[in-house]
Amino acid sequence: MDLKVKTNMMRRETCSGISMVELLVILSIIGVLASATLIAVDVIRKKSVTKTQVSLLETVRAGAALCLFNGEELTSPAIVHEDLCAGSENRYPPLSGGWEYDSVTSDTGLKTFSISITRDTETITCTQEACTGP
Repeated sequence: MDLKVKTNMMRRETCSGISMVELLVILSIIGVLASATLIAVDVIRKKSVTKTQVSLLETVRAGAALCLFNGEELTSPAIVHEDLCAGSENRYPPLSGGWEYDSVTSDTGLKTFSISITRDTETITCTQEACTGP
């Protein structure tokens, strides 16, 4: 057997598998991809909670419009599940995800109202026309 062929065979036998450096590079890439995925999931979760609150306020908005149509003032949501107005079966629903009721104003003469909820620096406001927010 030729010496050159024998040397090549020995190299092949000793060079099989991956080195520690290659393994560390692979693990680093996996770590970066996992952290990017977690950040994206957190952003999507926050947007989902916000959209849920807007949907909830749309329901409150419909009940509040009915109260004003009947000539009744809106109550303040100091207590969750409190009636929207006197004699109403519609109630303020509990909010989730750190959202809290901020203010409620109404004018039965003009048939206008405003209901606001806040979380950190975000605010969602509903009037008789529509809900607006982040």
